[in-house]
Amino acid sequence: MKFFKVNRKDKNDYLEMFVLSCAVGFVSEFLAGWGIYGLIGKFLWLYPTSSLQTTSLLVVPLWGVAGLLFMFVWKFVKKYDIF
Repeated sequence: MKFFKVNRKDKNDYLEMFVLSCAVGFVSEFLAGWGIYGLIGKFLWLYPTSSLQTTSLLVVPLWGVAGLLFMFVWKFVKKYDIF
């Protein structure tokens, strides 16, 4: 499929999106966890083995994969003019 053909520029885009999604997801989860704790005085989720409590370095790659997934869906929708 031509949709999955990757050239050099796309590789850089994917790497940038992965790194950006890792950073944004990690910080968002951390701030959301502590923000909710500040509002209601209770943690909605905890990572018991992490010193950060509301996030963990082990989930950073998952945030990156989620960002790439959104990027692939956006490119697919844009290419085939779905909306």
